[in-house]
Amino acid sequence: ARGVALVRGLSTCDATLCEPEVRALIERECAMVATAELTSAEVLRRNVALFRGKFQRVAGAMNEVRSFFETAPKAPKAPKPKAAKRRPRRSSER
Repeated sequence: ARGVALVRGLSTCDATLCEPEVRALIERECAMVATAELTSAEVLRRNVALFRGKFQRVAGAMNEVRSFFETAPKAPKAPKPKAAKRRPRRSSER
């Protein structure tokens, strides 16, 4: 439920954060570095600028993102694991 709330909340700020196109773009640019079509510094500069903008949009809409978590159903608590039973030591193990 919380994962769904995160995706929905981020989608309201910047839908590309929840889609594979951004990752594909970065992978293409890395391949272009490998073939010397781009420098690693250029790819880094582009992507830092890209994600800085995305971060600022999400940070500016954090109350809206938070609202998706407030309305999401709570996940049931996982049962506590049972303690392992210890077998008594044999006199030969002491």
